[in-house]
This record gives sequence, structure tokens and C-alpha cells, in this order.
Amino acid sequence: MRFYAGVNKLRIFLKKLNEKGISIVGTVFTLLVLGVMGAALVAFVATEQESRMRSIHRERSFYAAQACFEYALRAVKTGGYPLAQSVVLGDATFSNTIGCADRRITCTGSSSEAGRVHSITTAQLPKDCININFSGVGTGGASGNEIQNIVLNKTCLDAVTVESLTLSWIPDMGERVMRIEIAGVEVYSDLNGAASGALIDISNVTVTGSAIINVIEFSSGIGGKDMTLAITTTDGCQVSGNFTVP
Repeated sequence: MRFYAGVNKLRIFLKKLNEKGISIVGTVFTLLVLGVMGAALVAFVATEQESRMRSIHRERSFYAAQACFEYALRAVKTGGYPLAQSVVLGDATFSNTIGCADRRITCTGSSSEAGRVHSITTAQLPKDCININFSGVGTGGASGNEIQNIVLNKTCLDAVTVESLTLSWIPDMGERVMRIEIAGVEVYSDLNGAASGALIDISNVTVTGSAIINVIEFSSGIGGKDMTLAITTTDGCQVSGNFTVP
């Protein structure tokens, strides 16, 4: 009897021990499954967040490119400065280029690593809206060293802004441009002067109707020369004309 009672107690003990072992294994397995699921959830959330941020940056770059067009077209119309480089717009930036020959404005919007490039063609750039009239040109100065009365006419847009001039002449005998006056305002003066074909950086002149180049003063007499005048507007494009100095 004692023997059978001992065997029965041993059987009960082993059964409880086995149940505890199964419980531990089950707990460990559950923890492993939860760990894997947690890691997968974290990875999914991180991927989703990264994808969402990429989408946001793409949208920002798109709207930055659109804002670039608005900026350039408004500046062109009002005679402002349409060229832009890395203009900050919130968390994005935009830059543009202008093709003078095909009138194409190309805008690039950027946000983080995302970028959008779009182009449009405009019917009018400043170079299309300014006319140089040489019909009343004359000479002056003590030694005939001044060209006078070249008229700049705005023919479209709200305004056209001129930021530089180039004067070239034949024959070139070493004369130099010393001073320029437009609409009664001195926009260029240099004791060293500018040679034939040199870009002359003037104080910007905005033409809203017409403006007269009152005086272009040279270092010596300029009469009888074949002259080319090129005007550079704020978009970097040029319009030019030729005349013979009286």
C-alpha cells in the first residue's frame, strides 16, 4: 500500500512539473511572437513615416516650382528682377532660368532630396517690349564727343527695366565711354571709361512709357562712326540696334 501511495505521489508531482514546463515554454513562445510583431510594427511605422515624408517633400517641391513661375511672370510684367536663385519658400526653395531665344522659363522647386522641374513659354519678355529709336540722334559736346537723344520706348508689359548697356563702334580708335545720362539722371560715370564692346553696368532704369538717353559721353570725338547699342534687361536678354553717328 505504501509503495502504491508513493508511486501515486510521484505521478502527481511529475504531472505538476510537466504542466509548469509547458507553461514556461508557452510564455517564452508568446513573448517571442510579441517581440517579432512589435519589431515588424516599428519597421512598418518607420517605413510609412518615411514614405509620407517623401510624399510631403514632393508636394512642397511641386508647389515651390509653381510659385517660381508666379514670381518670374509677375517680375517680368512689372519690370522687376525675374531671375531667382535658391529663393527660400518655407521648407522649400526655388530657382529659375530664362531662355531668351525661345522665351522659356524653367523653374526648379526643391525640398530635402525631392525636386521638380517645370518649364513654360511666355509670349513676352522685356526684350520684346522695348524699342530703340535712333531717328532723332545727334551729337554734342565741345569736341563732338557726345551722342544725344536716343529714345527707349516701352511697347508692352507694365514696365521694362534696363540694367546694362553695350556700345560697339567701327572704326575703333581707342575711344572710351566716360558717362551716360538717362532721363536726366547720371547712371554711369567712370574716369577710366569703357572700351568698345564692353558691358557697361548702369544704375537700373525702369521704363514705364519712354525714356531718353540724353547723353553718352566719350573720351574724344565720335562723329561718323557706325555704332551698335545693345540693351540688357533684368532677365539677362538683349535688344539691340545700329546707327551711324552724325
